[in-house]
Amino acid sequence: MKRILVLGPINDGTIVSQDKMRKYAETQREKGNVVHLFEEGVNHDARGYDFCIRVLSQIEWAEEVHVFCDPGSKTFIFYLGMTFALKKKIEIVENVLFGKDEKSIPRTVSEWQEEQDKSVQLALDL
Repeated sequence: MKRILVLGPINDGTIVSQDKMRKYAETQREKGNVVHLFEEGVNHDARGYDFCIRVLSQIEWAEEVHVFCDPGSKTFIFYLGMTFALKKKIEIVENVLFGKDEKSIPRTVSEWQEEQDKSVQLALDL
C-alpha cells in the first residue's frame, strides 16, 4: 500500500480532464493504495495562499506523486515545483509530446522520472 497524491491542473488546465484524474485515483484505490486527488478536500473558495498550503501538506504526506503533466497550467507548474523541492518520487501518468532537443516542463518531468529509475536500479545492483 502506497500513499499517492494525484497531481494535475485544476482550473487553468488545457489538456487533462478532471474526470480522467478522478478515474485514475479510483483505480489506484482499488489496488489498495491510499490516494488523494489534490483538489479533494480543498476549499476552492479559500485564498490562494491557503489553497497552496493545503496542497503542500498533501505533497508532504504522499510517498509518491502521480503526475498528469499539463505545461499550460500555471497552477500545475507551481505544484510540480513544490514536489521537486521536496524531492518526492513521481510517476508520470500522462505527459505531452516534446521535441528531441526541446527544453520544457514535459521533458524535465520525464528526465526526473528517468533519474529516479536510475537511482532505484543502482540500489538494486548493490
